[in-house]
Amino acid sequence: MRKILFILIPIFLLCSIVVVFVLEFNTTEPENTSPSRNADNQNSNQDLDAEPITGYFYFGYIDMREKLEADDEEEYFYYMDKYFQTYYRKITIAEENKESQESEEENYEDYFRKISGFNLLTIPYDHRKDLNLNNGDYISVTLDGPILESFPMQGNVTQVEIIQPRNAS
Repeated sequence: MRKILFILIPIFLLCSIVVVFVLEFNTTEPENTSPSRNADNQNSNQDLDAEPITGYFYFGYIDMREKLEADDEEEYFYYMDKYFQTYYRKITIAEENKESQESEEENYEDYFRKISGFNLLTIPYDHRKDLNLNNGDYISVTLDGPILESFPMQGNVTQVEIIQPRNAS
């Protein structure tokens, strides 16, 4: 009787593991649904739920951040106008380490670190041209589909709206 138990218990355990594995990792879809139809439904649901992204427009990008207070915004404009392109080139293009001869008051890298750098999304030229966007405009962007995780991020921009032009206070 003991020999039979020693044989049946491992067989029972092995069968249980197989059943659990099959039930847990079974990824087949029911035959009565069409995968392309489900994908279409998911895309249309994403479009309905898509919230606009807001941020400051600069040099073809939206820097996705909340609207700043007046004093903070003026400081942001100063550094973005004067140093955005230099800093952007520095973080995206590998160059030899050169000693900079900047004064402490113009140490723009510290400022960009303080504001957590950039969270940029590329704005296609067609949208920029149609709205005549200016650097510093606070805008809203609506996307269709996912955002590609690159730097700068990219996505299918469907609508751009100016929330507040830079010159308006």
